[in-house]
Amino acid sequence: MNIIPAIDIKGGMVVRAMGGNRKYYQPVHISLNQSSDPIVFTRKIVQLYHPSVIYLADLDSLNNDGDNTNIIIELCNLFKNIIFWVDVGNRKISSLEKNNIIHVMCSECLKKIKNFNYIYKNHIYSYDYKDGIIGFKYFQKLDSKYKNKIILMNMSDVGTSNGPAQAAVARAVTECVEDGTIPADEADDIFICVGVFIHWDADDNKRIYDYNFEATKMAIKNAVSGEPKAQDVVAKKATEHPFEK
Repeated sequence: MNIIPAIDIKGGMVVRAMGGNRKYYQPVHISLNQSSDPIVFTRKIVQLYHPSVIYLADLDSLNNDGDNTNIIIELCNLFKNIIFWVDVGNRKISSLEKNNIIHVMCSECLKKIKNFNYIYKNHIYSYDYKDGIIGFKYFQKLDSKYKNKIILMNMSDVGTSNGPAQAAVARAVTECVEDGTIPADEADDIFICVGVFIHWDADDNKRIYDYNFEATKMAIKNAVSGEPKAQDVVAKKATEHPFEK
């Protein structure tokens, strides 16, 4: 099995996806390398996992809000033995015609392209799904002789295992180190186990993110300060959980 790392770049930084809601994407802050710089991040990925293929999505280009072309070119030049699947949306960028780039033509952008079968000589298609295939009718125009790879992408699941909650927990822990709640010189020796429950009907990623961020940060601060006291817990033992009944 060939596992392909996926790297989303926005505003010159690697960001953590949150169910396809790009306005909530935040720079990554994980123990992998403590950096959201695309070059540093990718170098660490390569050192650890030795991928033969890496997927790059330029979210600024996809949103028609600038681009990260220079970063993509630098990555391709640094890692010439790696094939990059590059998604820049419906834009034709001549400087990205490189031997180790295969362009991703995503269905969410197809409606804006008149001759999308041949916008790039070397490309693969991505069926983007979110409440149905985005741009489905435009795929009916695709070349029937197309024999290359196809990506099946569920936008709602991008970056998840309930991604907003994971991102919120990670950010809360990071901020607790940053503000001194967790002493920086002790952080590497502390193990934090977080149990997250998300109701099966929850569909507001911002609220999921905000609630889990606030809850995690509060829990860490209470743990460090020794709260709540045993007598307080005993005094409130009759408190009912909303799903207890």
